[in-house]
Formats: sequence, C-alpha cells, structure tokens
Amino acid sequence: LTTTASSTSSGTGATGTGPKTNVVRLLLWVFVWGALLLVVATQVLNIPAGWVLFAILMAFVFQMINGISQGITDQNPISSAFVVTVLIMGGIGLHIPLVGLLCGSILLVSCTVGVDMQQDRSTGWRLGSNRTIQFRYQMVGIVMGALLAVVMTRVFLEAYPILKENLFAKP
Repeated sequence: LTTTASSTSSGTGATGTGPKTNVVRLLLWVFVWGALLLVVATQVLNIPAGWVLFAILMAFVFQMINGISQGITDQNPISSAFVVTVLIMGGIGLHIPLVGLLCGSILLVSCTVGVDMQQDRSTGWRLGSNRTIQFRYQMVGIVMGALLAVVMTRVFLEAYPILKENLFAKP
C-alpha cells in the first residue's frame, strides 16, 4: 500500500525523494474531507446530499480527465467540466438552479486544486523535491487563501456598503 518514486527508462526523474507515500493515510484524508464537505453542504448550504455526492463523484472523474489534458496540452478545460456536470444534473432531474451552481462550484474548486497539485507534484518529482512536504505546504497555502478570501470580502463589504445590498431583490 505504499508507492515509491522510480527512475524512468530514459534515466530522468528522481529516486528517493522523500518517504514513501502512505496510501492509507491519503485515502483517509480524502474520505474525511469529502465527509466534511458533505456535512457543510447539506447542513449549512441546504443542498440535497445526493447532489453533493454526485458533484464529488464528478470531481473525481474530471480531475482524471483534466489532469491528463493539463499534462498533455497545459490546458485545464475547467469550464467544460462545469457545463457537462450541470447538463448531466439537469438531465437526471435537477430543477433548482442554485443547487446546480453550488454543486458546480464543488467541481470547479476540486478540479482546479486537484489538477494544479498534480502538476506541481509532477514537477517536484522531476526536480527531486520531497513530495510529502510539498503536499503539506500546498495545503497550508489553500487554507491561507480561504481565510484571506473571507478577510478580503469583509474589507470590501465595509469599504463599499452597496455590496451588502441584495440588488436582485431591489432592482
């Protein structure tokens, strides 16, 4: 249940770049964050659990597809993943646009972060970095970005009070 970095047949690539990946811990990490996402989406945002699970499943599918595209062409077709997911959701019975938008957001963030981390880890492997430490620092960056987004939102809401108004309710 562990993997190691190995040299390619052409002799490129790094060997011995840090400890072996603990697959059990990685799967536990994915499961815990998926469960937390499910709880927050259903309890705080009132999204039906079935649609959240569907969005998580589609995120896994599109991370693989978009990861391959990113690796081959350096393009991440994230908008296509969003559109296809929302169209499939509409085709199988979604009638609430806000649920489609929020589930599409789950897919967008997951694919963006997942594909970026895949590309960064691939580059780190070529450069011989410790990918476990690299993963941890990337997670710190994601958490700090999320916290900073909340702080900056508060700053802009205080600086421009019109942003607090629901302009759709008062056209």
